[in-house]
Amino acid sequence: MAIAKKHKRTLVYGDSTYYWWVKRDDDYDRPVLHIASEDKGLIVLYPTEQHGERRYLVSIGRVFKNRTTSGCWQRYRIPKLGAGKEPDAGQDTEKADEPVMEDFPVTPGFVVSLLGWCLDDGDAESVTWNGRDIWL
Repeated sequence: MAIAKKHKRTLVYGDSTYYWWVKRDDDYDRPVLHIASEDKGLIVLYPTEQHGERRYLVSIGRVFKNRTTSGCWQRYRIPKLGAGKEPDAGQDTEKADEPVMEDFPVTPGFVVSLLGWCLDDGDAESVTWNGRDIWL
């Protein structure tokens, strides 16, 4: 089943199409950035307004860091990511009609940086629900 495209922005990264949107989520007390591949293989959630070393995202898709996953909710600590560079000609950030939202630190450049980190071959550190290391 495909992703509904209404109220979502499109991002072409490499040879794949991704959709991203920000909305208040029932599981969090703040808005959440959602990024999903067209085939729903990669799905990540990034709660906004995170600060310091406890920044994390949640992977709920079947693929993360170019590895197959179980698809169960898994939290990973993310490095500090900048806004990134402006999208180049190969990256389409067409804006769909979307509802007016509160002021968020989420920009197309940040989404590109976060998506690039999710798709690279590096490792990611698993963390618990509150951002602490799982093994502590």
